Amino acid sequence: MSDHLPIASTPRVIGVFALTMINVAVIISINNLPTMAMTGLTLVSYFLLAAFLFFLPTALIAAELVTGWPVRGGFYSWVRIANGPHAGFLAIWLQWIANIIWYPSIITPAVGSLAYVFAPHLADNKYYIFFSMVGIFWFITFLNFLGMKKYSLFSSWGVIFGSLIPGGVIIMLGIAWIMQGHPVAFTVDWHDLVPSLHNKDSWVYLIGLLTTLCGMEMSAVHATSVHNPQKDYPRAIILSVLIIMVVSILAALAIAVVVPSANMNFVAGIMQAFETYFAVYHLHWLVPIIALLVFLGTLTMAIVWISGPSKDLCVAAERGDVPVHLKKRNKEEMPVNIFYWQAILFTLLSLVFLIMPSVNASYWILLALTSELYMMMYFILFVTGLRMRYKYPDVLRTYRIPGRGNLGMWVVAGAGMLGTTVAFIIGFIPPSGMSITTWRYDLVLLLGVLVVCVPPMIWFSIRHHMRKIREIREHHVFPTET
Repeated sequence: MSDHLPIASTPRVIGVFALTMINVAVIISINNLPTMAMTGLTLVSYFLLAAFLFFLPTALIAAELVTGWPVRGGFYSWVRIANGPHAGFLAIWLQWIANIIWYPSIITPAVGSLAYVFAPHLADNKYYIFFSMVGIFWFITFLNFLGMKKYSLFSSWGVIFGSLIPGGVIIMLGIAWIMQGHPVAFTVDWHDLVPSLHNKDSWVYLIGLLTTLCGMEMSAVHATSVHNPQKDYPRAIILSVLIIMVVSILAALAIAVVVPSANMNFVAGIMQAFETYFAVYHLHWLVPIIALLVFLGTLTMAIVWISGPSKDLCVAAERGDVPVHLKKRNKEEMPVNIFYWQAILFTLLSLVFLIMPSVNASYWILLALTSELYMMMYFILFVTGLRMRYKYPDVLRTYRIPGRGNLGMWVVAGAGMLGTTVAFIIGFIPPSGMSITTWRYDLVLLLGVLVVCVPPMIWFSIRHHMRKIREIREHHVFPTET
């Protein structure tokens, strides 16, 4: 794979609004908002911090890389070109395994919401959660075998009906609740807009927010399709950030208005809020309908995300950086063997819901581990953006982060590296109220990171060393004896 591939000749037909909607569809989700609702008004500051220290840096650096190196493999290929095969393998491995660990965190709220259709008490039953989420994941795995074209229409409507409509409804309910003078479940103190350094519980939920905002590098591939990448792409990103922030902040506050933080269920918090609103407004018959819509929204997100990193891993298999049997594709060009392994690993990971003492604890430990792996992955992305500026200064980038020389890149990448480092450290602080001690929580999380990262890197180093020896033997001509 050449380090200097030409810019892809993609027709520039996407406008600012269209690209904005693509970004919103990839990121926005209402299922993880209960964790942010725990912080009350402080979540406004957290969203601003996340935007400047994570969200914007990810989008802008990914856009520069994809317009300079529009190659197959995306993130994996950029890191490999900049930092070599070991870093490339670590990058794609972190992206792929973090997604697998993340899937229970997004499917759990889906099955929790689905319980409100027929038996709300099951939302906190670990056996119902386990068997439902495993069955759903295997179903969407086989659905992905059909190819992207088969479910693209379903995905588009799923985002609208499963995320945007429920999000809009709960925001309107929250506004109506406050205007009619009903009691608010959290203390309205404007001083809370400024995060307190002494309130560790408040900072802990920041990692849930950052995990929710992951994925902007996926939409960066469209940067080459806008009419004027240097101007239109930043406009689309800024507009996307504003829409995502406004909808997410208002929806999270609407949950916090009626669900006290002490009673918040991470898995079914969104349905707790809807149930309270509908009970007061005598609309209880809407609970199962909204529950189905929320379930649909989560299912849509899982379907869209399940194939992205898998395709990049398939490219790594074609390069020989991972076992070659993983490169197998079906007639729809979907990496079927990778899908099978994803489903198997997902099933094993979901056993944590049967082992941990509560559904909330299981949900959070998986979310925290996902966050730690994601922060490591995005740190590598920010370093790659910087390294590419110095290693390949003359490669044409259709979009280039503005700033004199490399100053703009340093500011953006520096902000991203700072944000991911702080988030990684915060991830080792457990939220209060969990039925697990701090030392046990940290031990589980640390072991999780080490088990996920160290053995694969050792395996790759040995495999890479053996391949080098084999190449030397095949190409070296030894003198024959006379």
